[in-house]
Amino acid sequence: MEEADGAGEVRDFRGGHWWRAHNAIFKYTEAHRISLTDLGVYCLLCSYAGYPKIRPSLQRGLATKLGKSKRTICRSLIILEGWKLLRRTRRTGANGRFLATRYDLLPVPPL
Repeated sequence: MEEADGAGEVRDFRGGHWWRAHNAIFKYTEAHRISLTDLGVYCLLCSYAGYPKIRPSLQRGLATKLGKSKRTICRSLIILEGWKLLRRTRRTGANGRFLATRYDLLPVPPL
């Protein structure tokens, strides 16, 4: 049996299908007063990273998972982009019609 030293611990036994976000995001959100909704949007985007195709309406899916409106999610995405935590690229077809939006998660800027 291990000896307890009074320090807390978190252990992960979840196995596959996990995601991660850089620890600095939490200090960054405190320093810049980013809301919990913004943080939730960022974390869900992290969970989608690496999947080449997500559902047709990512914003609607984020809103459903977080229990927020699509408008609130759009606002959070604008805030996260403003703080240089993500970059959005609007993709169009040859005819100029909107196809999809690509979200690039960027390195967390220094405080």
